[in-house]
Amino acid sequence: MYATIRTCANPNFRGAFAEDWKREHWHHQHGFAGFNFYPKADIAHDDKKYIVMVDLPELNRDQIKVALKDNIVTISGKKEGSKLNEGFSYLLNERVTGEFERRFALPEDVDGSKLAAKLENGVLTVELPKLTKPESKDGIEIKIN
Repeated sequence: MYATIRTCANPNFRGAFAEDWKREHWHHQHGFAGFNFYPKADIAHDDKKYIVMVDLPELNRDQIKVALKDNIVTISGKKEGSKLNEGFSYLLNERVTGEFERRFALPEDVDGSKLAAKLENGVLTVELPKLTKPESKDGIEIKIN
């Protein structure tokens, strides 16, 4: 149903974001991800670009890697645990640490040469500009002087 909603709203998601989300979500729930934690992500778009927003609290840009290869954006990194003073031990330890990786296949209409990323207030935002489309299917009319 998740993929259906996305593909109905935007046909560019067919075989792109939605399928990767389902595959990675299944791997994470069944313990096959191979990483310590799985940061939450949102994907949105307008007429000019897609944006991928990933929650990465307590990380700085030196701990995060964003790469593009074979039309797949990979966001990975490592979150170090807190160091306790000598003599202290945890009574409760819920904050997740370790390595992570998220991969997103790009839709066909993404201009992969113009990706941009920023980290602000614990949220990594990757901007994926869309390729410009011709004005109309009939082409562009050129005025004769």
